[in-house]
Amino acid sequence: KASDEAVFEADDQVDELMMASSGDAVLYDGDGGDEGSVQDGSGTIELGYDASIVVLNATETAGLAGKWKEKLEGMGYTNVATGNYLNGVLDITKIVVSEEGTGGNLQSIIPDAKMETLPADQVASDVPSDDVEAYFIIGTDNDIITNPQ
Repeated sequence: KASDEAVFEADDQVDELMMASSGDAVLYDGDGGDEGSVQDGSGTIELGYDASIVVLNATETAGLAGKWKEKLEGMGYTNVATGNYLNGVLDITKIVVSEEGTGGNLQSIIPDAKMETLPADQVASDVPSDDVEAYFIIGTDNDIITNPQ
């Protein structure tokens, strides 16, 4: 009979875990989340290395977007395109994400960049905006051709 009591106690513990309220810690979230993204400690979703990123040159330095593309690819990003920013020269680099609460990890690549959220089709560029998750709009402050870092 003692072994029967142990089985019932174990069943009760399993029931308690399964009936945990939303305020309790979650041991397993069956949702799985977004493919290629990870939630960081601040509650923002980090973009994965396969995220669709476009680097736009917002300076007069030819080849700058290509240099930044090489730098991102060297960091492991695999889906990077380049183009030109169509709203003139920027002094300060911007990182624009298309979805609120995403891309917090991109700030560490260019710490002094200004983070913004804007639908991809509203970013003035010569590159199609389909499925773009983030833009690096490189300003003169991050011209790594003229001023190597």
